[in-house]
Amino acid sequence: MRFRELAVVLAALCVGGCSSSTESNDSGAPLQPPRESFWGGQTGSLTPKCGPSVAEPVPEGASGIVIDTRACARTPTDSDVQLTSEDGQTIEAEWIPLGDGRFLVRPAQSLGRGKYQVSVAGNAQSIQVGASSPKPARLGTLSLLQPSGCNLSAELKLDDSVLPYVSLLHVEVELDGVAHEVAGYGALSMQNMALPVSCTSCLVSGRHTLEAYGEIAGEPGMLVAETLAFDATCSDQQAYPSQGYGRDSGSGCGVTRVPGSGAGGAWGGMVLGLLVLLRRLRAKKSGGS
Repeated sequence: MRFRELAVVLAALCVGGCSSSTESNDSGAPLQPPRESFWGGQTGSLTPKCGPSVAEPVPEGASGIVIDTRACARTPTDSDVQLTSEDGQTIEAEWIPLGDGRFLVRPAQSLGRGKYQVSVAGNAQSIQVGASSPKPARLGTLSLLQPSGCNLSAELKLDDSVLPYVSLLHVEVELDGVAHEVAGYGALSMQNMALPVSCTSCLVSGRHTLEAYGEIAGEPGMLVAETLAFDATCSDQQAYPSQGYGRDSGSGCGVTRVPGSGAGGAWGGMVLGLLVLLRRLRAKKSGGS
């Protein structure tokens, strides 16, 4: 191969390497939407317990009492749980799993107003049953706390009718159809009237929908908040901060950078090797003539 032809090949390799490096990140993988998001805003008591989740009153006629078993030495069975009235009479109850180490103690008959005691594996705690309250028909209201870029900052304000049942409530949200738990069964108290809903690097430019759903332990049906639709404006630099968008990533031929393990490093090594070979061939020819 002539030197001029080899130089043309080297130039083509440089152009091909530089153009391909602009289409991928340092790992050589194509750029993807920023769905590796970080969620925050989970609310309520996250400390594992062995007994009733929170010392909140439940309304008369409620379905039961939520028990947290995550801190128990072993997972209790129905024989480890006892529900008694204030005068010490045993009340027959079911032991219903809710998931994530939480259970519902559901009495065979509705509990009237007064004090009761729940004993779980020897751990006893008093429970207060308060005035009856109508079952809620809606969960609450969703609203944005600030304009949306690539991050979501919203709030779910619980409806007043939900608050008497809040210690039995499970809440989750869906962002564009992807679910995230905000509060598990038994995690909330009467102080949690507004639940923060937030995530980082979870939005792209365009239209989004945020929905919220709630379930009361032991009760049929689901509580729903009105869907919140909003627009987000998210630049490439904000959306892909770890993938080189919005800054010089060294993809041009005239830019010097430390070679990585991806396509850029491979092309750089190949071109450097061919340049060395070209110099040796040229030197050999000069010495032989």
